[in-house]
Amino acid sequence: WIEKSVSGTGAVRVVSGTAEQMFLDLTDEQIAKLPRYKGDMLLTEHSAGTLTSQAYMKRWNRKGEQLADAAERAFGRAGALVMVTGALVSTLGVAHAILLAAGRMPFAMAERGQLPAGIAAVHPRYRSPHVGILVSAAGMLLFTIVTTFASAVTITVGLRVLIYIVTCAALPVLRRRVGHATASFRAPAGPVLAALCVVICAGLLASRPWADIIQLAATVALGLLVWAGFTRMGRR
Repeated sequence: WIEKSVSGTGAVRVVSGTAEQMFLDLTDEQIAKLPRYKGDMLLTEHSAGTLTSQAYMKRWNRKGEQLADAAERAFGRAGALVMVTGALVSTLGVAHAILLAAGRMPFAMAERGQLPAGIAAVHPRYRSPHVGILVSAAGMLLFTIVTTFASAVTITVGLRVLIYIVTCAALPVLRRRVGHATASFRAPAGPVLAALCVVICAGLLASRPWADIIQLAATVALGLLVWAGFTRMGRR
């Protein structure tokens, strides 16, 4: 029913627009009724009960493999070539989407004074963080040139595990903070589960070869130096 709604024949009216359109459509009366927050706003219901884009992408990648195999069996190498070409175009589209999304990270850091302020520039016509996107693209290109595929995978996965560790470690800290609205959902034994996840993730990192650990540590150290340097400059 979602696909029918997108095409205009379903039960739900779907409106395509930019990410900021929903805010631009708010009237002054509606804005006046919205709650106001001071400080960090916790997204207690973010991604609750949703299907992630990564899981969806993996599902369609697998279907693409099956389709290419079926095409080769039915039409020979020419059929497989057509399917592989289509998969290549699709992969480039995904890479393009990742690049556009990655540009938001340096943009947000620049807004907080953790990177040069110029990176937070917004394109006057397209309203996109074009400088942040270019910075991300340059970083990805440099990362691709100076590392091998195996090193890139090692560093990427290691950084993701570190993000999991930081996220889990933040749970008991945020629960002890006062002055915030009560969460609509609290995981039973949250601090215990968070500590267990930290231990498991730390074990995963410790099980890697020393060469992988050194690469990951060097990447993290470089990132911390850049962050600390620009943060100190921004406070002056």
